[in-house]
Amino acid sequence: MEKRWSKRKPITLDVVLFHNDLGLLRCKTRDISLEGMFLDTGKVSLPVEDPVDLDFILHSNGDTRLHHIRAKVVRVTPQGAGVMFREFTPSVSHFLQDANYAS
Repeated sequence: MEKRWSKRKPITLDVVLFHNDLGLLRCKTRDISLEGMFLDTGKVSLPVEDPVDLDFILHSNGDTRLHHIRAKVVRVTPQGAGVMFREFTPSVSHFLQDANYAS
């Protein structure tokens, strides 16, 4: 059963993920929603329920900013991991809303 409140939007972003035991991992988003994102983690499998930190760059209106999101791994597949956001900045919130509702 689907537990999302908002639709997923296919978006590709470069993300640097930090996990306490695994260290830094470069990955790409496959899709994103207001609540989380799916990450292509390659051959690395992340433990479900573990906290992760995500860093990525967003370009908006000629401005480039590094953003940080705290998240939790909620699903793991052979293709990657689904993470649920735990906390993030207002600018990331605006990006997620714009990305989610843009046609």
